[in-house]
Amino acid sequence: MSACRAGPATTTGSCGRWSTGPAAGLHRVGLEVYAFNPRTRRVYEKVGFVLEGTQREALRYADGWVDCHVMGLLASDWAARPDRGPTSP
Repeated sequence: MSACRAGPATTTGSCGRWSTGPAAGLHRVGLEVYAFNPRTRRVYEKVGFVLEGTQREALRYADGWVDCHVMGLLASDWAARPDRGPTSP
């Protein structure tokens, strides 16, 4: 799922159903968020996404170039969260 196609509420909601419903069986969820959107990046980090890298000057925006941050969340990271477990909805 790309941040270009879905907002943070959609992505974090999907993670909430990681172990049940349609997301069951996923090993990894990845997304991209642009540098001009730090609030959304913070939402993803609070849920557990980890910065995996930055594509420098990946998007032409206004009069310049913007970096794209690539983030990921593994099923094992999600299950290890203290407020989530393998059976949490």
